[in-house]
Amino acid sequence: RITPEDFAARVAQSDAEADQASAERERVSRLSERDLASQEQLEQAQTRARVITAQRRLAARQLRDTRIVAPFDGAIAARLVSPGAFVRIGTPLFVLVATDPLRLALDVPEQYVGEVHTGTPVRLAGSELALSIVRLSPVVDPATRTFRAQIDVPAAASLIAGRYVRATLELGTVPDAVSVPRSAVFEVLGRSRVVEVVEGRAQPHDVELVAEHDGRAIVRGLAPASVVVSRSPGLLAPGTEVRAESAAENAAARAEEPEGPRRGL
Repeated sequence: RITPEDFAARVAQSDAEADQASAERERVSRLSERDLASQEQLEQAQTRARVITAQRRLAARQLRDTRIVAPFDGAIAARLVSPGAFVRIGTPLFVLVATDPLRLALDVPEQYVGEVHTGTPVRLAGSELALSIVRLSPVVDPATRTFRAQIDVPAAASLIAGRYVRATLELGTVPDAVSVPRSAVFEVLGRSRVVEVVEGRAQPHDVELVAEHDGRAIVRGLAPASVVVSRSPGLLAPGTEVRAESAAENAAARAEEPEGPRRGL
C-alpha cells in the first residue's frame, strides 16, 4: 500500500473545486437566460466545470491506485521491495503465483502433432484426477522440435508452482506394436534398435520407437514373444552368444503385445 494522505487531499481539493465550478456554471446559466451574461461566459463556465470533473476522476483513480490489489487469486512468491522504499511507475513489487488452477506445460515431440488435440486425456503420476489438454501452441520450437501443450491442474492435485511432474498423454492403442523394456532400445545413427536373441545369439534389429510408458517402450517391427537384451544391448557385437541368467529375467525381456499402450511424454 502506498501512503494515501497526499492523494486523499487532492481528491478533497478536487471535490471542492468541482462544487465551486458547478455553482458558477449554474449562476452564469441563470444570468445568460436573463441576457446578463454572454454566451462566451456561459461556455467558459461549462468548460471549466467539465475540466474540474475530469481532474476529480483522475485524482480519485490515483487514490485507488495507492492500494495494490492482486489481479487474480493466488500467493506471493517473492517481495521485490521493502516497506518505505521509493519506487517509480512500472517498478515490479511482487511476484504473484496463481494456485488454483496451476498451469502445467508439456513439451510434446513434433511427431505427435497430428495425434495430440485439445481435450486429449492426461494422467499425472501419483494422481487419479481426470485432466485434459486445454490449449496447444500453434508452432513447433525449432530448437527442441517440440510444441507446447497446457493443462489446468486444480488445487486438489496438491502440487506447487515450479515443480516438475511426470505426465502421460493417453493416445489409445498402437496397432502392430509390442512392449519391451525401455533399456532394450538404443539409438544408432538416428535409428532405434534392439538386440534380439535368436537361437542363443545376439542379432541387432531396427525398430520404430512409438512411445514409452512406466519403464516400457512401445515399438513396431518386432514380433510378439521375441526375446531382447535389456542390459547394455549396444555393447554386444552381432553373433555374440547370449543366455538369460534366470527364467524371470528371460520373461522380463520378452516382447509383449501391449493392452492399450499409452504414450508417456
